[in-house]
Amino acid sequence: MKGHGAKFPNRFKLAIATLLEQGSWRDAARAVGVAESTLWRWGQREDFRRAYREANERIVEEAIAKLQKASGGAVDTLQTIMSDSEKPPTARVTAARSILDLSFKAVEMENVIARIENIERLLEIRKGEGCNGKLARKA
Repeated sequence: MKGHGAKFPNRFKLAIATLLEQGSWRDAARAVGVAESTLWRWGQREDFRRAYREANERIVEEAIAKLQKASGGAVDTLQTIMSDSEKPPTARVTAARSILDLSFKAVEMENVIARIENIERLLEIRKGEGCNGKLARKA
């Protein structure tokens, strides 16, 4: 884009931030001060898509960090409700069920991650042995 020089990267960054904030291409284009078609064209560029994806991933990572930080308090709340004999039985059972469900899901996730890591390790070993994607036969 001739004539834009150093301005384009700043508008590029502004467009990405505004897209993430506004959620709509039309609103983001208006806020940035470009035509919607211009913003759409920028969105077709690999560098724009990559920067947008990375910015979006950072937002998701921040949200996950907040959830993880709050999870200790959530578990404490569930335990308090579950243990409080003054609470209605349905609330106590719901809290207990939630704790069990989340515990089981965490164990399942750990097992899946371990299996994936094992598969990746095996693939790396086979790649190093020069199997070229073919299964090695045992002698």
